[in-house]
Amino acid sequence: QTSADERPRVASELPKLRDAYAAIDADVLKGDRLLAAGDLPQAEQRFLDALNRYTAIPLEAIDILLTAAESASTPEAVIGLIDELFEIQAPHEQTADRRARAALLRAQARLQTGDLKSAIADCDEAIGMDDNNAAAYVTRAKTHHALKEFTASIEDCDKALKLDSSQSQALLLRGQSRYVLGQSSKALTDFVATIKLDANQADAFSGRGQIHAD
Repeated sequence: QTSADERPRVASELPKLRDAYAAIDADVLKGDRLLAAGDLPQAEQRFLDALNRYTAIPLEAIDILLTAAESASTPEAVIGLIDELFEIQAPHEQTADRRARAALLRAQARLQTGDLKSAIADCDEAIGMDDNNAAAYVTRAKTHHALKEFTASIEDCDKALKLDSSQSQALLLRGQSRYVLGQSSKALTDFVATIKLDANQADAFSGRGQIHAD
């Protein structure tokens, strides 16, 4: 989460960032007009100005938008900020970790809004850039579960737990998916393991109770 101290910086930097892109758009528009008028040297200069502006800001822009997204108060705001982030062209070797974080943030926001297929696509993108990200597998598992794709949810929980055995949410999701598929014994094992890791997981107690009631 973004600290309270960072939020004023984000608030002040975002308008500057949007102003910078507006200046780029203005240079491109002027270049198009000059090109249409046959003034090739001036048009070329405008396009070069736009390119120079554009290449100077991508990493800073990505950091500003990512920080803003991490502190955004609604999923819709997160999605908007990350959409803007992914429009920025920057070398992937310099930004892969940032883009993986951004894709995961947008996946989590889309899951909240019910845009499940897009959430899956974002998780795929995050995992493609960082296949050691247990949280991305957990988020994809949640989305598969919401789509009633329980086998796929279990597979992603397995992957998350292989990377991080303390992922209580992965254990809980796997237990819930196994229960739906009729694998009550395995589900019970997962619910018990979840409770041992996190005694505040009320759904794990509910799941365990349901199996005992059956």
